[in-house]
Amino acid sequence: MMDKSENKSLFFFKALACFCVVTIHFRLPGKFGELFFVFSRFAVPFFFMISGYFSFFENKDKGIIVINRRIKKVLFLTAISFFFYFFVNISVKLYEGSFPIWVNTYFLNVKSYIYLFVFNWTTPIIGVGSIWYLFAILYVYIIYKIILKHNLHKIFYVLTPVILGIVLIVEYLQFKKVININEVYYRNFLLTGLPFFMLGNMLRANLKSREKYKKYMPLLIVMVVILLVLTINEYKVFGTSFSFYFSSILWGLEFFIISIMHPSIFDFKYPCIIGKMYSTDIYIIHYFFIILFNLFLVKFQIIYKFGAIFIFLLSLIASIGFNKFMELRKKRIEI
Repeated sequence: MMDKSENKSLFFFKALACFCVVTIHFRLPGKFGELFFVFSRFAVPFFFMISGYFSFFENKDKGIIVINRRIKKVLFLTAISFFFYFFVNISVKLYEGSFPIWVNTYFLNVKSYIYLFVFNWTTPIIGVGSIWYLFAILYVYIIYKIILKHNLHKIFYVLTPVILGIVLIVEYLQFKKVININEVYYRNFLLTGLPFFMLGNMLRANLKSREKYKKYMPLLIVMVVILLVLTINEYKVFGTSFSFYFSSILWGLEFFIISIMHPSIFDFKYPCIIGKMYSTDIYIIHYFFIILFNLFLVKFQIIYKFGAIFIFLLSLIASIGFNKFMELRKKRIEI
């Protein structure tokens, strides 16, 4: 199941990021839950960085073939996820008695589709915001294919910190009430997905020799302490109002560089298996269980309070079950 040559540390952090995505949408209880929410904001940027890291190719022609394959795969996942949640949303609206309001306010509103296809905001149509990532990474792969084809990497490497800096400034001005901008205008494929993708791509381009950078490991350990202090202070100052924080970028880089330099330092069997095999499925399905919890388990406070843990476990079980089903189906077709 696990190849010795694989990067187990990266799988471990993928599993952590996957759990963090769940806690973003269904928070852990109390002040700790709020603080963990701020820490968890590294997760989605981290997933973009992983995609960017594994999209760096020395051979352009080979790279374009791989990217084309990924575009088809993500397009399929996006379509399946979108229509699944579209019908779930209709069912929820009918159950709640708000279906006519949703139809008139969102479904028949052209603005909803502009937000969806231009800014990746899926909430008005399917009632689920997390699927924006699939639209965003699909668009990013399409753009990256152009970057790869015309060797535009260096231009986008320069633009990456500029774009991320602008987004952080916008969030700060928003917090200070200097401006009032819907977050969908900057939490989308262009201003969030692409820069983080290119950040991961840039790491792959510049960290070709692990041995050369291992001497910096003590500095990375010190950085963990600094980042913990930074995260606590960002929470105290800004609360939970940001889509991502300065610490989100640094945590993502920290985990990524540790994984590159020490691929086996976090070789824990079950988290690594989750990160390798089930992280995408958990990301897609977890919001379905959030919907069920919000509809039927609000009164059961003990369960609901720690719902994030139960939702993660249920999503994992569903992902394992789905993968087993697909394996059996494949075997039957082969027979």
